[in-house]
Amino acid sequence: MASHPYESEVHSLIRRLVTAGLIPVKVYDGDEWIDCRPESLATDAAEIILSVDDSHLVVKNLEGQRAELAIILGNCPGEALADWSAPAGICDQIEAVSNAHYAAWANEVKS
Repeated sequence: MASHPYESEVHSLIRRLVTAGLIPVKVYDGDEWIDCRPESLATDAAEIILSVDDSHLVVKNLEGQRAELAIILGNCPGEALADWSAPAGICDQIEAVSNAHYAAWANEVKS
């Protein structure tokens, strides 16, 4: 069982992003931007995201384009990825991840 009500969902979202070629770069926790270490990108991102209710995650794709994702814990299941700002080339990748994530989590119940 997950220790944080959103732990499983956040880890699932990060895995979907990485699988889609969107690599975590840094996370804003409300106070500062924290870089994700190359050897533990997904773990670093998830730990920082889970430490606050809302955060911003910067990801980059294989072409080097960057996007900023708003992650809000407390939304309905599947809606942790609340919004994003991205150039056109990476936007389609994020949209696909967002749709797949929502479809997988929308019927989950938070305890």
